[in-house]
Amino acid sequence: MESSAIRLKSRGLIDGIGIQCHQFNMDTVSVSTMNTILGILAATGLPIYVSELDMTGDDATQLARYQQKFPVLWEHSAVKGVTLWGYIEGQTWKPNTHLIRRNGTERPALQWLRTYLSTHYTTTLMLKLAPEFNRRQHFSFSLALLVGCQTTCINLRKY
Repeated sequence: MESSAIRLKSRGLIDGIGIQCHQFNMDTVSVSTMNTILGILAATGLPIYVSELDMTGDDATQLARYQQKFPVLWEHSAVKGVTLWGYIEGQTWKPNTHLIRRNGTERPALQWLRTYLSTHYTTTLMLKLAPEFNRRQHFSFSLALLVGCQTTCINLRKY
């Protein structure tokens, strides 16, 4: 993988590396493995974009997973952005991956994530919201809102 990416980069055919981080990997992957993989990918010199990050669990389990694993991704110097995949209860692709309940209240993982981002980094939060769920008040840090998209995701980009 690394040599292929370097070859493509040298020919001007690749601008970055995307990695999916769905719950079927993220729920059980170790921080050590995450750091190893990020190191291998970063050695290419290409920026890394994390897509489709979601983690399951009851409130306590999901919170613990985000607290343990999100900083590994976000604090890695090669990672330039993270997309949280599906966050509204009943509109996610897997049960218990949501960060906002149907009634609009935030689960603990989202409360923690918002605090973490607002105290650690300057962040632009871009939301793609389903038209029926337009709640700007949930996010108090830098916010750009895109409404009317077919999917729901939260794009976090480092600046």
